[in-house]
Amino acid sequence: MLDWHLPDLSFPHVTFGPKETRWTLRPLLYMGGALAPAKNVAEMIDSGQLGRPLVDRIELVCLIHENLVNYSSSGGRRSTTAAVIENLRYFFRWADATNYPLTFMILVRATLDDERHCRGVRAHKSG
Repeated sequence: MLDWHLPDLSFPHVTFGPKETRWTLRPLLYMGGALAPAKNVAEMIDSGQLGRPLVDRIELVCLIHENLVNYSSSGGRRSTTAAVIENLRYFFRWADATNYPLTFMILVRATLDDERHCRGVRAHKSG
């Protein structure tokens, strides 16, 4: 499947060795993409094995990518960026396994709900 209309979610400013797999957030747009082996996932996407991209995820993944590119291109540690990408893969694996919808607005709402819950717990403990 060709997905030429999707944004570039790679990290072209990062130098990789000849045996390293280049970073990309493209697999996060596909159900099961985060679980696929990084070295094989591009081929799986291109062959259609992962189906069509989940359009609802594009905004969220693009925002995450933009922030990671800004961080890493402004002197952020490569190891930190790599760790964030790995943690994102775990998070998206969980979302895929539980059919949790990953959109920007859903995560904003979940974060606000969690913050309100934590505030209530803190108020209860101090009261």
